[in-house]
Amino acid sequence: MSETEFEIYRQLTGATEQNFERVRELWICAGRRSGKSRSAAFLSVFLSLFFDWQKKVKRGDRPYFSIFSPNRDQGQIIMSYVLEHLSLNDLLKAQVEREYKESIELQNGLTIAIKTASWRSTRGFLARVVVLEECNFFRYELESAIRDKEIYRAVMPMLSTFQDSLLISISSPASPQGLMYEKFSKHWGKPGRVLCVRAPTLFLNPTFDRAEVEQAYLDDPEAARSEYGAEWRQGVSSLIDPERLQAVIDKAVIERPPVEGLEYHAFIDASSGRRDAFCLAISHVSEGKVVLDVCREWRPPFAPRAICEAYSEVLKKFKIFSAYADAFAGEWVRQGFAEFGIQIEKARMTKSDYYLSFLPIVNNGDCRILDQERLINQLLNLERRTRGGMRRDQVDVFAGHDDCANVCAGAIVEASQPAAEVGVWRI
Repeated sequence: MSETEFEIYRQLTGATEQNFERVRELWICAGRRSGKSRSAAFLSVFLSLFFDWQKKVKRGDRPYFSIFSPNRDQGQIIMSYVLEHLSLNDLLKAQVEREYKESIELQNGLTIAIKTASWRSTRGFLARVVVLEECNFFRYELESAIRDKEIYRAVMPMLSTFQDSLLISISSPASPQGLMYEKFSKHWGKPGRVLCVRAPTLFLNPTFDRAEVEQAYLDDPEAARSEYGAEWRQGVSSLIDPERLQAVIDKAVIERPPVEGLEYHAFIDASSGRRDAFCLAISHVSEGKVVLDVCREWRPPFAPRAICEAYSEVLKKFKIFSAYADAFAGEWVRQGFAEFGIQIEKARMTKSDYYLSFLPIVNNGDCRILDQERLINQLLNLERRTRGGMRRDQVDVFAGHDDCANVCAGAIVEASQPAAEVGVWRI
């Protein structure tokens, strides 16, 4: 590299010397709106067409250039960019042998495929290059239902056939945890086969509105440093350790029937039927442990009155005639359930405090949780934020929804403490 090139390389990688080893893994942490999806598409076309991939390919094998995205919609965006690049001129168009909705077969025997992040979609394929697009957001995505590390473990055997294969991960940063953060902690600024690159939005995309970035730093500096500065968020960590949560899950138990003689508790997270789900959880105490019996989710759109009636029937089967509901539960929720003989009481704590109360119950192994994929993903998706000047940490969802997690925590915490106690349990 020239001095100018090396200076750019140093800024992006933190390196003090050039790297002369062939890179096997490239981890790019970039700010939002820096062109990550377009870059992934460009890499797909360039590396697929301008390198000789025929070596070591057995007859009948078709190696892949696989791009894994957090969800199907994101994958379709990348595929549209791939098609855009392949349509630039007649020479590139001629390289396309067959075109499908989520893959393109090229004349050189390579297939560019867009896949939703799931370990199931990695089996049985050979790959020359794998791109993990928005890797930080593989964590607990509802559509992928799998963690980033498990995706990584699943794709590496795909690349093992070829010595010159390459793994590329491109993502915006998030909280200081997960696979990409671990890679940066271990390899940032160091030569070797794993290269880590960090670049702010304006470095990669100088055409982006600079005034918008400056305003973001004024409005919320912490968020802006992560969104546009490509820096890891500080004071944020996962609320629940995955291993601790797995230890309290009753495998293959999705719901439990009512048992005569037990006292049950219920918690409701209501919704108007437009955006959030309408959820119900039921729990009881048995042999010193709080057991989650029911966790039901009704996703929009729906008629709220119909859900009140349906959930009232469930509550009555467990001989429950009074339930707590979160802060959303306005008068319409109270009236909606009262019509069917169920009394609604306002939750005694904030959602964040319910989560903080739920945490020691899980860590001490004092509860049993249902084996529901969406519930587990939402619980793992919770983040704990420490902010100066606040009496207590705040808990919120990393991305997406937490309606199932909310009712689970509420039902378990309410069953774990006497009705007279108000406040955070064991905190």
